[in-house]
Amino acid sequence: MKRRRLLDKKSLEITLQSLEVPSRYILELEQYVTPPDIAAFLINEALLRGDIEDHVVADFGCGNGILGIAAALLGASEVIGIDVDPLCISTAWRNARRLGLMNVRFFTGDVFSLDLHVDTVVQNPPFGTKIRHMDILFLEKAIKCAEVVYSIHKAGNLPFIEKKVSLLGARLELLARMLLNIPKIYNFHKKRRYVVEVELYRVVR
Repeated sequence: MKRRRLLDKKSLEITLQSLEVPSRYILELEQYVTPPDIAAFLINEALLRGDIEDHVVADFGCGNGILGIAAALLGASEVIGIDVDPLCISTAWRNARRLGLMNVRFFTGDVFSLDLHVDTVVQNPPFGTKIRHMDILFLEKAIKCAEVVYSIHKAGNLPFIEKKVSLLGARLELLARMLLNIPKIYNFHKKRRYVVEVELYRVVR
């Protein structure tokens, strides 16, 4: 059987830049699209650590599907994306179909009601500015569903998150600190672009 040739990180980022984004965003859900450079970096790091290729991967709060699609492009055997917003799910389906990905499924649903076990969870959860500690709730759920979790969080809370992860019997590795650019997507935004420092984690149960 001929082995699939995987995309390199730069080619992956270029492909992700072409993805359709949702036509509107819901502030209460803290929605924004994960930038292609961060998505490509995170999933490539997961690939290098043996957590993507030939693995079943779930994308929690998948949005337009960028993390899950990246995992599929880098050789995941199956990808399951979940988001509470039907518009995001329809956008993710169109992105997957356009790229000819047959092993990706997206579902509208609440992450916290899932009874699911997969090899790896990838996620960019809400920062927790609208619902306190929502990022931690996503992380706790992901740890229950997978042996390995890759997660993006607002910088500055590493000791708190490490403690929470430890209480769940897992350990946390800081992969990188990066700058996340959020374009002007809400009516109250005054600037064309907002920059947030984020931390990328690998959590192993």
